[in-house]
Amino acid sequence: MPSKSIRKRDRKLPVLNTAHLAALNLFKSNNLLSRAITKHLSEFGLTISQHSVMAFLSANGDKGLALSELGEILSLSSPNITNVVDRLEEKGWVRRTSHGSDRRVKIIQLTEQGEEVERRVFALHGTRLEEMMGAHLNKEDLEQLIRLLRLLRQSLEESRWLSA
Repeated sequence: MPSKSIRKRDRKLPVLNTAHLAALNLFKSNNLLSRAITKHLSEFGLTISQHSVMAFLSANGDKGLALSELGEILSLSSPNITNVVDRLEEKGWVRRTSHGSDRRVKIIQLTEQGEEVERRVFALHGTRLEEMMGAHLNKEDLEQLIRLLRLLRQSLEESRWLSA
């Protein structure tokens, strides 16, 4: 149940309908979550995009991922994903290698130092997310939120407003 102060602020918003109110609350929640995650990751010298790259590389094991795959997974343009990987490479946390059969394809892998950083970040990151989100949401609430957000994402992906 939202606090009285949140309900009072919501009543003062120029709300068109329930979908509009849901979108406003989603935007507010996303902004707060992004600020909190940004603050947490900055303690390790990471941005959200850099951490996301390292997390996907870690989950993928020793084989790494192609630079283009990382960009697709994270919805980052080619110049943006290149910039993110450049910064991680400067820190010594990732390395680029050429793909065996196609030298134009760059494979990105975590270095040993990068693996250690990601292990430390990931362990603490999970604890902090549970702390932040678990203050008012239990496990069942979070599972319901995941289900609803997946449905919302599906609805948005199928929306005529996003098609070319």
